[in-house]
Amino acid sequence: METQVEEERGFLTMFEDVGGFGSWLRRWCVLKGGRLSFWKYPDEEKNREPMGVVDLKACVSERIDLVSRDECARPNTFEVALVAKQELGSAPATECQDVPSTVRRWISADTREERLDWCAKLNETLANLRTWHSDALRPIKSFTKKDGFHV
Repeated sequence: METQVEEERGFLTMFEDVGGFGSWLRRWCVLKGGRLSFWKYPDEEKNREPMGVVDLKACVSERIDLVSRDECARPNTFEVALVAKQELGSAPATECQDVPSTVRRWISADTREERLDWCAKLNETLANLRTWHSDALRPIKSFTKKDGFHV
């Protein structure tokens, strides 16, 4: 029987591409139903569609955990590796289109305790999805932590 994962809400800071440059943007996040949805402000959750959604069924990370300081200097950052299908016309003509690619999302909590709480909830959600949903992706070996190194 599928277990219900308690919802999680709070501010997280997400690394995003803004005009070709990386930027850390603070977002109001809600983990519910296997999806991490985000808005600019908490009150938008009730009356607006989310700015973005991370569907954890597409997650190929074995576990969601702290990113090493060698990869990201920002403290309390964790990574969610996802398979995302490129849409036709979204890639240069020299790249393969309509082919899945892997995207690494870096997300940072304000404190160590908040990071531990979010990672625990995200990992519980992943385990639940992988157990009860046949369409949920499984970990890809190259995105499995080994000796503290991500490929």
